[in-house]
Amino acid sequence: MAEESGAPGASAPGAPTGSPVPAPAGGEAGASAAATGGGTSLVRDQGNASLLDWRATLPEAIRTHTVLQQFPTTEAAAKTLVAQAEMIGRGLYLPREDADDAAKAEALDKVYARLGRPKDAASYAITPPALPEGMAWDPEMERQFREEAWAAGLSQQQVERLLAFEGRRAAQLGNLQAAAEARSYEEGQQALAREFGASAPRLLARARGFFEHFGRGAFGGEAGVKAWQAIADSGLANNPHVIAAFAQAFDRLGEGEFFDSEYYQAGASTLDTLRSRFDALTAKRYSPTGATPQEEAEWGRLAEQLDRARQQGGGRTPGRAA
Repeated sequence: MAEESGAPGASAPGAPTGSPVPAPAGGEAGASAAATGGGTSLVRDQGNASLLDWRATLPEAIRTHTVLQQFPTTEAAAKTLVAQAEMIGRGLYLPREDADDAAKAEALDKVYARLGRPKDAASYAITPPALPEGMAWDPEMERQFREEAWAAGLSQQQVERLLAFEGRRAAQLGNLQAAAEARSYEEGQQALAREFGASAPRLLARARGFFEHFGRGAFGGEAGVKAWQAIADSGLANNPHVIAAFAQAFDRLGEGEFFDSEYYQAGASTLDTLRSRFDALTAKRYSPTGATPQEEAEWGRLAEQLDRARQQGGGRTPGRAA
């Protein structure tokens, strides 16, 4: 009687020898492997990871595009696509770097229009800012400003801000100009006072009287007034040298005449008036206190005027012609 053997690999009695037992197929093999922790699967196979990549089903031309590499899942890509679609209607698109000039201009026009630029330069609503006295709004400069603002792509709101700034700038310039004129006037007054003393106001009146008297025969009688205004506007009216020169001209040209001027009373340059002032200064020169340097200078000028008046008029006292 044959003896039973329990050695591994021993064949059962009657079984074919040399033939392996077939392994379970399909799910049974997978279940058996999973139960034992052995075997392979697509989940575990790192070499075949592309089979789980959502981009694997895309055409080859776009599958590896750098944009798609940002999205690890289909859900992430879909969310981004939806967000971008919602923004497209509100987006501003700058021209491409390689676009030609015409294409760039067209693209920028669309951007400027979306940002609030009007359809043309004339469509800007412009209200001139308040300007200091003496300054006027220039329509030609406004036209140029409109064109420059439109070419630069400025919106209506941006133009309004620039106009407000221009108003503040003009006001500041006006204040600076007024301060400069005040300083110039004060300096001129001080210079006249140093040179002519108490006679300074009279010199200023004579200078203005020169224009008012000798300019009243032209331009409808306004030549003198307008000429003086031009001098005042230029700042020359605060120049002590200009004032002194015209005051002297007034004296020289007006000897022997009655002057009709709001700033220099009629008859102030008659020979009698000159002689009266000359006598008063002469008396002061010989008084115990004496005359000041300014009075000495005035006395010398009066002496010359009286001498010329006597030579021209034979000693007559000039007066208005009948």
